[in-house]
Amino acid sequence: MKQLCFALVLLAVATVTIAQEPIISDVSINFVAFPDMSVFQNITFSFSNPFFDNQLEYVLLYPPRDVVVMADGRSIPFGVKEDKIIIFLNQSITRLFMSFFADDVIFQNNDVNHFFSEVEISDAGKVNAKFFLPVGYTLHDTPSPAPTLLSSDGRRIIVAWELSPGPGYFSVKYSSSRSFNAWLVIAMCLLVIVVLLLYFYFVKVKKALLHGFSEDEQRTIIYVKHHKIVYQKQLQQELGFSKAKATRVIKKLEEKGLIRKEELGRANKIHSL
Repeated sequence: MKQLCFALVLLAVATVTIAQEPIISDVSINFVAFPDMSVFQNITFSFSNPFFDNQLEYVLLYPPRDVVVMADGRSIPFGVKEDKIIIFLNQSITRLFMSFFADDVIFQNNDVNHFFSEVEISDAGKVNAKFFLPVGYTLHDTPSPAPTLLSSDGRRIIVAWELSPGPGYFSVKYSSSRSFNAWLVIAMCLLVIVVLLLYFYFVKVKKALLHGFSEDEQRTIIYVKHHKIVYQKQLQQELGFSKAKATRVIKKLEEKGLIRKEELGRANKIHSL
């Protein structure tokens, strides 16, 4: 019996040790993460020439569940013993497919989830790997190594790599987009509260400013502050003041430092301060 240690191990160092034959032409790996910290993994080994041995072992560093094993599109017998998937062959194969779930294989730090996997496949022509984030999650920072492609299937973000044979690793940090949305809602609520507080503060300041003034003086203060600069004649017309009343009000407000009167010949220009 040859022992093929296909080692592709989540959160642990993995190696693939192959005898001179079979030669692996390519390896395709998919990791699908779920919110409960479990990961569904499927892996396909394609051999460059038909391969046969009575028994193969796929060695893991964690117990798998819901295991499926197929060769060339058909189910084949296998057994699971602790951290091993034992595969029984009765004829030559050119393609080997396995899938399984693993639980509690993602680290979590506060709201950030961290998927990490090391892999070493020494005798493969090429290695393609994909990591599917859970639905409703987004990348926390740039995956490592730099992905070949970032895409989406409309529900999940997909991180894809093309690796050379030999040692390698995958590192993806991600967090719930709902957490981000919650913080955004909180920030918006705080902004609204600040705006309302400022509004009521200025209303209060305005009322305090007008307190102690007569109604005519209050109307004049509001009118001049709104227009910044007005002529006395314009003020009289808009507020219905006589020339004498306007002169008296302007003089009192000028003494209190709220306005400034500028004499322009026979006209007076009123400035808000």
